[in-house]
Amino acid sequence: MIIELSRVPDGGEQVEGEESADILKLGDVSGLTILSPICYRFRVELVSGELVVRGTLALRAAFDCNRCARRFEKEIRVPDFICVRECRELAEAIDLTEDMREDMILAFPNYPVCSSGCRGLCPLCGVDLNEKTCSCRPPADNSAWDALDQIKRRME
Repeated sequence: MIIELSRVPDGGEQVEGEESADILKLGDVSGLTILSPICYRFRVELVSGELVVRGTLALRAAFDCNRCARRFEKEIRVPDFICVRECRELAEAIDLTEDMREDMILAFPNYPVCSSGCRGLCPLCGVDLNEKTCSCRPPADNSAWDALDQIKRRME
């Protein structure tokens, strides 16, 4: 997104629109599909020789849940996008694409799950524990601290 400084009126203006999700440069990321363009709504102002852009960014994406492997959709939002750039001349144009890209990518979940209560898949039989219960017994808890716990018990 390019802002031409000569077109920014005194007192600023609201700018709304869409940018292609291609600016994210994600390529083929496993378990992720971008479903919409990036929608933006900005307040653009020239203040004391600086371009100040504030607003929101949003897009819809589909993810594979990391617990149950189900596909789910989620809106990715940047509610407080802000960019401040020094401007030397009013004939200048400032490109916000990289700033938008960076903030959107940082808003993606590191560990996408369909819901916070997702129970995932049984590690033994693979049944979706959100839909059914299985008869598998949980594996014995072999903690890395078991050997030290045993020594501690013997010392007591």
